[in-house]
Amino acid sequence: MKIIIAMLFTIGSIQLATAQNEHLIKKQKRNEIGLTAEINAFSNINNSTAFQAIQYKHWQNEHFGMRFLLGKRDYYSDVSFSTSYRIDGDTLTKTNYATDATIAIAGVGFEAQRQFYKKVYLFATVETKFGFGEGYIDSFPTRTVYNDTFPWGRTVTTKFSYSAATYNIFYASVTPTFGAKLQFNHICFGTEMSLYLLSYTSMKNQSRPYESMLEFDISTINPRFFVHYRF
Repeated sequence: MKIIIAMLFTIGSIQLATAQNEHLIKKQKRNEIGLTAEINAFSNINNSTAFQAIQYKHWQNEHFGMRFLLGKRDYYSDVSFSTSYRIDGDTLTKTNYATDATIAIAGVGFEAQRQFYKKVYLFATVETKFGFGEGYIDSFPTRTVYNDTFPWGRTVTTKFSYSAATYNIFYASVTPTFGAKLQFNHICFGTEMSLYLLSYTSMKNQSRPYESMLEFDISTINPRFFVHYRF
């Protein structure tokens, strides 16, 4: 009789624990939506990565999830795709080109997290972003050399000149990130550092040939900040 009672008690305990686990699983908030923004803090000042976006996350379980973002990026770069030279008598003029645009971006990433201490979570992500937009070409002669002084000549630097020509730009990047967040019942906020490991940019303009550039960079690291609503 005691054995039967013990067995019934064990079965009841297992059923109670299973029901509690199912209740906890149902209570888990698997979705987040909010705002995220990246600023240029530690990257090369000649190549902007700043953006602002709406971000959505869906968690498969307490450790793994997917993130999606949609927003805009302020694209600027004076890393020259091409440089032109003009010789006029004893004068040599070297002209570089800068690119300036606002592009729409969309991204998707895979995220893993782990509870560090109470409401503090650490996480890491691998993210891919794509962007497309229209901008302007800024041309500026950086050096004008007059061969009138032996032996090196005289150098004069001139100011920017803005072109009215527009161009189309396509952008793609692969970005690992790592960060920390405070997670409450309905609100979470935090920060992460993004490493622009691999990026591809292509541009097309009527007055210039089609140009593209693939970059591998381990020095461009910038912070992001986000705030999300959990449901």
